[in-house]
Amino acid sequence: MAKKLLLINGGGQFGIIPAYFLSLIRGYDFREKIDCLSGSSIGGILAAGYAAGADPQEIIDVFPEGCREIFDKRFWATVNPLASPLYSAEPLEKFINRYVGERTVGDIKRLYPHLDTFFAGLDATEDYFKVWDNITGKDDEVKLKEICRITSAAPTYFDAVNVDGHAMLDSGLIDNTMILTTTTGYKSKRHVPFKDMDVLLIGAGYLMDKEPLTFKKYDGLNQLGILFDLIIPYVVTSNELASIFWARNLGFRNFYYFNPVVTKGGLDETKLLPETQEECKRWDDEFMKTWNNFLSGDKRDPIKDIRDLIILPPEVCEKYYSTVC
Repeated sequence: MAKKLLLINGGGQFGIIPAYFLSLIRGYDFREKIDCLSGSSIGGILAAGYAAGADPQEIIDVFPEGCREIFDKRFWATVNPLASPLYSAEPLEKFINRYVGERTVGDIKRLYPHLDTFFAGLDATEDYFKVWDNITGKDDEVKLKEICRITSAAPTYFDAVNVDGHAMLDSGLIDNTMILTTTTGYKSKRHVPFKDMDVLLIGAGYLMDKEPLTFKKYDGLNQLGILFDLIIPYVVTSNELASIFWARNLGFRNFYYFNPVVTKGGLDETKLLPETQEECKRWDDEFMKTWNNFLSGDKRDPIKDIRDLIILPPEVCEKYYSTVC
């Protein structure tokens, strides 16, 4: 029987998107239906919360309020737009503690004996990608709140986390979708081949370019312009594009990518939360169809049934995925 792997994308306040869709599952605990759970950045916080037994409905109910507290700029950041970090970590830590408390990686197996998890962070001091799992036992004593704080330590937004003098940063800098991290880790530690994996990645929306980065525009950018118009967007976008390519070619039994919501604005613009959640509601039926396909165990043909496998907004399909949508 194929193993079910659920992955949750990073995306700041747009984590409300996967949180909303997972709150739609009624009548049973979705964690009982999957074999592996992972996420990056806000997706890592959500995954840790779910693995620690948090109620999906409670998470979505308090998510907007929590985000508004998290993304309330420090006074100095309101005076100096180049100040870093923009936000205090205290509200973020409060948000994390609400869902994982003092639980450890090892506690996950006590709550859900069948459930494997992967979380990650970037050790910028050693140039090392640190991955925590609850399979080998080596990370069992690590507290989930520490992992969540590391996996969400996005540069400029929050301070790095100091671990024995090492600067630990957001895992989204390396693998924002966690596709390679999770599936290769699962293959290695559980000896499950890719062909026996059904993978569902729930995205945190797509930010469409307002103005294309033409050569003329690019040629006129200063260093800050290159940072904000090219490097930062492509940390996320290139990760998404490459991840879809990898996922379609690693030979998974099934791969589902559910990311239908077009977003606007920055990862910290919480005024957009109501309209983002409202946009999610348009896709309720489509999500439940995708979820049921994911659980069904039917082997699907990724050529004939691509619309059942990759659910993206039409604008994204037209721009990036015209050959598969």
